[in-house]
Amino acid sequence: MTNTQARKYQVDPQLQESLDLLLSNYPGGLNAPESIEERRELIAKYLSQFPLTQSVNRTDMKIASKHGGPDIPIRLYRPVDPTTTRHIDCAVILIHGGGMVMGDLNSDDANAAFLSLKLDCLVIAIQYRLAPEHPFPAALDDCADVSSWVRANTLELKISPDKIVLYGGSAGGGLAIALALRMKEEAIKQFALICAPYPMIDDRNQTPATYEITDLGVWDRKANIQSWGWYLGQQPFSEASPEFSQVSIYAAPARAENLSGLAPIYTDVGDVDLFRDDVIDFVKRLQAAGNQVEFYLIPGMFHAGELFNPDARISKTVWQRRFDAIIGAFNRG
Repeated sequence: MTNTQARKYQVDPQLQESLDLLLSNYPGGLNAPESIEERRELIAKYLSQFPLTQSVNRTDMKIASKHGGPDIPIRLYRPVDPTTTRHIDCAVILIHGGGMVMGDLNSDDANAAFLSLKLDCLVIAIQYRLAPEHPFPAALDDCADVSSWVRANTLELKISPDKIVLYGGSAGGGLAIALALRMKEEAIKQFALICAPYPMIDDRNQTPATYEITDLGVWDRKANIQSWGWYLGQQPFSEASPEFSQVSIYAAPARAENLSGLAPIYTDVGDVDLFRDDVIDFVKRLQAAGNQVEFYLIPGMFHAGELFNPDARISKTVWQRRFDAIIGAFNRG
């Protein structure tokens, strides 16, 4: 794929510069390799160019699984020199993205540290098990176990149980919403906020956006279909019969019929994002079910564009909206 091909999409000019640079260094984009092992190597190589900040303290730990899995790695972040102590008792549980098949604590380190510094709070990042080696529900079980551990150890962590936000983008957003649905089913108290930018919530790949975004180079239709198949451990919906429906709502939250009783939700999605229509429809259904929802459709933004160029004007606006939503939840707690 050439840069000219990528420009058929109406991308914000500053984000387009980052996309052009990505495609010049990695022709075909981040999902060009056919095997998941090669994609993981490519992502790791791409992320290795970003320096790690030393402005946060990092503590690595492992949490015992309650679902028969191995111990779950987590990483705690706190600012070395907080600019304020007003969020000292607040926390963000961070679930990384990566299509349920990529990502770990190291690949999301910059994002986790950024959140901790900007919010002046504790961030607890989760390294959940990945598909295809560990299909659903392994990732969700790991996130549930860490969330339960955080709730059981608020005194040791020096945080308020009422000031915990669940944050995840893309696959992490899908897992965050799925966890909220499972918590509702199990009558567990919801978190103060679910902040789920451009969540991965629907395995069916049947919306106009899923047919439009085919060769952008970041997260395209082919990669999405493959990743859902790996995550579900079976043939994905888009390549199966129209009657195919045996997918849990905790794997694909968009399939849930009853969306009432969830925590307040913040979400956003770009209009050049494969998940655009999934998110817009889900937001409407959340609102119809009586949930408190804050939503933004971002012109010119592609999937995770703010991570590729955090200094772009549009990225700064997006980040500030998320920070405001999270701080508002902290203040309500």
